[in-house]
Amino acid sequence: MSFFNFRKIFKLGSDKKKKQYEHVHRDENPEEIWEIIGELGDGAFGKVYKAQNKQTGTLAAAKVIDTKTEEELEDYMVEIDILASCDHRYIVKLLDAFYYESKLWILIEFCAGGAVDAVMLELERPLTEPQIRVVCRQTLEALAYLHEIKVIHRDLKAGNILFSQEGDIKLADFGVSAKNTMTLQRRDSFIGTPYCGFFLEELPFRNEKCHLLIEHETQKLKELDEEHNQELQEWREKLRPRKKALEEEFTRKLQEQEVFFKMSGESECLNPTTQSRVSKFYPIPSVHNSGL
Repeated sequence: MSFFNFRKIFKLGSDKKKKQYEHVHRDENPEEIWEIIGELGDGAFGKVYKAQNKQTGTLAAAKVIDTKTEEELEDYMVEIDILASCDHRYIVKLLDAFYYESKLWILIEFCAGGAVDAVMLELERPLTEPQIRVVCRQTLEALAYLHEIKVIHRDLKAGNILFSQEGDIKLADFGVSAKNTMTLQRRDSFIGTPYCGFFLEELPFRNEKCHLLIEHETQKLKELDEEHNQELQEWREKLRPRKKALEEEFTRKLQEQEVFFKMSGESECLNPTTQSRVSKFYPIPSVHNSGL
């Protein structure tokens, strides 16, 4: 048996080369360039740190993930490639990426305002309607851009919408996102955060499906409007007897007052603007009697 076969059997001195990725620096220590200055959070994938570039002072959110094999590393390349390809004001930017000592470092733009859900928890109240309008508009602009470049986010929720220092939103966390290669390519799998309620796939629908969805929602709105009008009509019907009774009572009291004024001979009091009529029913204390 040749020595070559012996090495092959026992996998000694493997000649397999490490795969190189376009946006990831391999075998470079990220802590030589970035300084960890705090911890932002953790999750199932690893921890997120606040980091600062030692040369420029730029702040970043550093996601550090333990990856034991090349196959695990490959799983995160879609997220990195998508972030690297995005250039939009409402999407977080990829600042750097490293693979060093079996750890993948993904450094993205730091958003000082935090996530939308964290803001609501801190304030102990939901966002106001004007704030919701701004968040929705900017999020939809980011999604429209992603769909133009054939990217599906697939995990939309308040925890993945961040606020920048200026108050704009930044769409983040492309860990379960997908990038299509064709305009009409579809993704049939459901993935993301189940409790969030976004079970409708975030897809660039064809015109036919858009029209069906619009017709369905329009019909639902019409039904709700009809139901509301019916309830309003019933409420008016219930109030109509009460309104009539109040009008009759008001007319009766007015007639009684007119009779009273005629019998007392105080015709000048029939003018509701005269003070004598006011003083007749609501005596006004004099200044001397009031002690002022």
